[in-house]
Amino acid sequence: MGGRWAGRGLSKRLMLHLASCQWIQRNDKVIITGATGKGKTYLACALAHKACLENYRA
Repeated sequence: MGGRWAGRGLSKRLMLHLASCQWIQRNDKVIITGATGKGKTYLACALAHKACLENYRA
């Protein structure tokens, strides 16, 4: 039961936190690491898209 991100070592709680864009407001940084083909670029694009929807620049 971990959801689609659990197989990649990400929790739903972490994903919801990142999607809130609070890390941008606090001027925190996000570093995405992992093996080839695990979805790093997809995740980065999804976070950038959400940031744009919240009126941040990406």
